[in-house]
This record gives sequence, C-alpha cells and structure tokens, in this order.
Amino acid sequence: MPIRIPNVREITQSIGSPIRNADIDFSTLTTSLAAVVTNIWRDGKRVAGYSFNSNGRYGKGGRIRERFTPRLLAAEPDLPGIGFEGKADLYVHMRDLAV
Repeated sequence: MPIRIPNVREITQSIGSPIRNADIDFSTLTTSLAAVVTNIWRDGKRVAGYSFNSNGRYGKGGRIRERFTPRLLAAEPDLPGIGFEGKADLYVHMRDLAV
C-alpha cells in the first residue's frame, strides 16, 4: 500500500529562553513543530513523523502552512512509499525543513 500524507500539523512556538549573547536574544526566537501524519496504522494509532527546527532560527510556520503542506497533501504517490518519491522538489523542501 502506498503511504499517503492526509494531514500535516504545525505550530509555531516561542522558545522563551532568557539566554542572550552578542548576536542573539533567544527570548524573541520561535520554533516550528510539525507532525506529518500518514494513512498507516500501527497498534491502533496513526504513524506520524515529527520535526522541529533548531534554536537560533525563527519558526517556519508560514512556509509550512502556505507552501509545503498543500503540496504534500496534493501529492499522488508515484511509487509505494511516502508519497513524494518522484517529486524531487517536495523532497528538497522537506530536506530544507529538516536542516
């Protein structure tokens, strides 16, 4: 069965750290937390992948919600797998999100 992505959930959250250095005030930074939900079930629960971007960067919520999520949800699986094997541009976007 090809794996489909029926839902992507994202929240942008303040890091809220009191740490500061000469370049960065971490109290103003945000992070994105994302869950990519699949159509696969294991032990009565949906299989999902989770990700967040690292400290020192701002959350990518707008990009995730406006650009990446619609493309992932619309992707037709070309091959059995996660649904975007033949779509190099989606792979690049997801790889960039993970960096």
